[in-house]
Amino acid sequence: MDISEFSDVRATVDYSLHQISYPLDAYLMTDKDADLIDQAFHLEFKACVNENGGQYTVPTVPVSERAAMPERRYGLWDVDEAAAYGYALPPGEKYADPLSELSEADMLAADKCGTVKYLPLVTRDAMAADGQDAETYLASSIASTAFELAQSDARWQAADDEWYQCIEDAGFVADREALGPVVPADAEGALRAAVVEATCSDSTGRIQRLADIESQYQAALIADQQTALNSSLEKQQEIIEQARNIIGEHS
Repeated sequence: MDISEFSDVRATVDYSLHQISYPLDAYLMTDKDADLIDQAFHLEFKACVNENGGQYTVPTVPVSERAAMPERRYGLWDVDEAAAYGYALPPGEKYADPLSELSEADMLAADKCGTVKYLPLVTRDAMAADGQDAETYLASSIASTAFELAQSDARWQAADDEWYQCIEDAGFVADREALGPVVPADAEGALRAAVVEATCSDSTGRIQRLADIESQYQAALIADQQTALNSSLEKQQEIIEQARNIIGEHS
């Protein structure tokens, strides 16, 4: 695929927020959209539970906060985080599952509300399920294609080669199948491996390089399917408006 026209496209790598932004993100739902869809679901579910004689509490913390995860698309790249937690995820706030707090009577009422479903949520890794409109999820499908194409790019291989060499220079064996160093079984060794992986990602500039390559393939695919992507955005907007209407009905 010829991407020469898009060689100046760059991803936005935010080290402070541990996030990466890509061109296709403009054609996906935002955290705010996800929060609206989540709120709409829980309000509908609460109404159903109440109608069946039970009680249900809508989460007060937005799903974008409840489900927040560090970006590890290309492995570890935050040295401080790796030094503190190794390969484990940083401990986040613990939020109670509303279902776990239901009494037996409330749970019986909730069991009658299986027809209450989430509206389609179109995020980076989401794909259309059976019966859903594939065009609505076009951007996430294109993102998957761009990722595959980027991985076969010689520049991607060069960035990985430098990264693996850095890992080996630090005294670890590089595992190209597992995409990182061979992790020792002991806790101290595993922590050191995580720090080396993140440090090498930083020193070789690997994260920005890979994200830029992926972004360039995304940009080329966007140009090729611009009309369909615009249509997908319109369908997503209809879903978001539906969520707003549900919230309005139950607020």
